[in-house]
Amino acid sequence: MQNAEAAPRDDMRKGRDRTVAQEDFGARQLDRLKAADADGNGELSTAELEDMVLKQMVERRAQRMTKRLDANGDGTVTLAEVEDRQAKRFAFLDRNGDGKLERSEMRRGHGGHKNGSHRQHGPRGHDAR
Repeated sequence: MQNAEAAPRDDMRKGRDRTVAQEDFGARQLDRLKAADADGNGELSTAELEDMVLKQMVERRAQRMTKRLDANGDGTVTLAEVEDRQAKRFAFLDRNGDGKLERSEMRRGHGGHKNGSHRQHGPRGHDAR
């Protein structure tokens, strides 16, 4: 379903076809809304819409996590990849190389902000890319 939905947009991005036919206009959103109609009654309850939005949020977050953690780019995240990432992060923070993180080194990992709070988002609240 996702490949069929993405095709018109992909074509436009790649410059092959810069037009959108009436039947394609809004088709992706309509398909998502139809899929959200869990009981098939042609109406979307608040609960059905909540489920749809939550599913989209979870899918996007999982995609971002996979992209960040999948070191070899094969589309899956292995424990070895996570362990390697953690070891590199620890080594980066362990400035004196003693195999232990002191408070000053831990603060470096939090950008020097108190209480470990720090912004992870760009100026408009979205992931900076």
